[in-house]
Amino acid sequence: MPASSPLFDAYLDGPRRGTRFWRALLGLVLIIACWVATTVLFVLLSAVGVQMVEPEWSSLVGWPDTPEALLIAIIDGELSGAAALVGLLGILLSFSGIWLGVWLAQLLLKAPLSSLISAMGHIRWRRGLQAAGVTLLAMLVLGLVDASWEWERYRLQAIGPLFGLGLLMGVLLIPLQAGAEELLFRGWLVQQIGRLSRNPWLLGGLTSAGFALLHGANAEAATYGFAAYLAYAAVGAVLFWTVWREGGIEVAFGIHTANNLFAFFWLKPSDSEGFTHFGNETLFYYEGAYELTALRLLGMVLFYLLILVLLYWRRSPLRLPALDREAGTAP
Repeated sequence: MPASSPLFDAYLDGPRRGTRFWRALLGLVLIIACWVATTVLFVLLSAVGVQMVEPEWSSLVGWPDTPEALLIAIIDGELSGAAALVGLLGILLSFSGIWLGVWLAQLLLKAPLSSLISAMGHIRWRRGLQAAGVTLLAMLVLGLVDASWEWERYRLQAIGPLFGLGLLMGVLLIPLQAGAEELLFRGWLVQQIGRLSRNPWLLGGLTSAGFALLHGANAEAATYGFAAYLAYAAVGAVLFWTVWREGGIEVAFGIHTANNLFAFFWLKPSDSEGFTHFGNETLFYYEGAYELTALRLLGMVLFYLLILVLLYWRRSPLRLPALDREAGTAP
């Protein structure tokens, strides 16, 4: 990756309007405060909702009927049915705090929110949607290949109203969640750290490490430790590379959204240890513990590299429209 890219340089210049660095630090505090506040608010509201739709939730999961246990059940994905959807709704809505915090931080920096989306100052919808479509297609193929190794453990689920409702909720709100992470890690933090250094290796390394630490609350990190963190950081680095090439977060946003949407609704194991899930209905039920072996972790990283090949290789039939490397124009 060369040290200079006209599109990326233009992207880094988005917030450079003579504002002082203390505003960036205060902006980071605002983002964290807003995220914590909305997380507390929406998770508590979802706990109230769970008690309304499933008063006997504790007996179903075999846990004590206490507020603390209910909050843990929501966060750890121990609920099922309508209660799981209510809990998932609260978790997804909690990411609205990042959007709010980043918007306030941008006001403080006297920079428009659109400058975090693209150096062009507008959203290149086609690029984000195409990246999402290619990612969904690749994940479907990868999921079927992975399933073929142990097909006897897979059980196709009956598609019912709860699956449809959950899928609709995912289509509407997973972009909010994935977009919040991209806006923060590949957008706001990249631009603010870029005030100190424009070196893409440093920017990619720091923001990818932060992205990995954010996912430390996931079950995979608790079970597989450093290997999981390394895989998350590698995914973050791949997504950062698209920002460096594109001068915007649209492609990273599309890939991330499609990945999470597929992961939420493809598979749910009977033993959720080491596997992040929120209890919602999925297309397949997996008997036993779905182990993230070294081969699967490596496959996850190689999968993201495959996405880049499909989107950017000159001979790929799924290639994104070429960018004007100087002006950054593209559909």
